Amino acid sequence: MSTAAATIPMPGRIHCTVSVFAVVAFAAVSLLAVGPVAAQSLMSEAAARQALEAEYGVEVLRVEAGERDGVPVFFARVMNPAGNFNEAFQVNILVVDRRSGRLVRQFRHDNSGVQDTAGTRRDTNENSGPILRRESVQ
Repeated sequence: MSTAAATIPMPGRIHCTVSVFAVVAFAAVSLLAVGPVAAQSLMSEAAARQALEAEYGVEVLRVEAGERDGVPVFFARVMNPAGNFNEAFQVNILVVDRRSGRLVRQFRHDNSGVQDTAGTRRDTNENSGPILRRESVQ
């Protein structure tokens, strides 16, 4: 069995002989390595808006592209519809993974319990009201 070989001239060097099998194998491995990354498309802003409105029955006020922990996401500001319930007109920010279209969790479990990723927590006690008012004025 003979393998076909190609001579590749290299400027300033001795000619190198490469088998056709090696070239085909390299091309196949290159396509496999790049294929999944190129094929994975990100969700558009319009698609995210439509999916949130259809799935959760909310009005999407604003959608902004961003990143959370290295993952491309959308930060969507949504408002609950009008009605005779406590959460009517409530505005929330939902984080949507642009690759999968799923919501990203806002709370993470830690060794000590739940870790709030939205912001810092304040301990409340009977004197916290005046302290918070004083801090907001300064």
